[in-house]
Amino acid sequence: MDPIIQFISEQSILISAIIVVVALIIQEILADKKGAESELTAEESAVMCFKGAKLIDIRDKEDYRTLHADTAIWSNPTQLEMHPEKNLKSDKTYIFYCSDGVKSGELANLLRRKSGYKTFFIAQGFPAWTAADLKTKSGGS
Repeated sequence: MDPIIQFISEQSILISAIIVVVALIIQEILADKKGAESELTAEESAVMCFKGAKLIDIRDKEDYRTLHADTAIWSNPTQLEMHPEKNLKSDKTYIFYCSDGVKSGELANLLRRKSGYKTFFIAQGFPAWTAADLKTKSGGS
């Protein structure tokens, strides 16, 4: 028993560093899970749209005109961020998508935290929607 106590007392800095690293890893895992609350697959998004959620494309307007999810509307992400009350209703659910899921994820999480809106985003963005072979269309304004 004495060698263990001696080792612990001699290596207290190392042991403290290991404890801090483990705590940071646990914190990172929990933070990832919290962000995942608003992340959806394309299929989950389609089901939520069927149940009344509004799908919003925040890619460039030209990309939207070229091809977008069948029920999606286009909206300027800067306008949504700066003045969400002009475009969103607090009693509705919104799902954003972009070209890769990053920008839409940031916007959904920001609006959820800052303003309390029920916002979600499609992981991997519009490519996930098309890869899931969900309905698309071209045109629109």
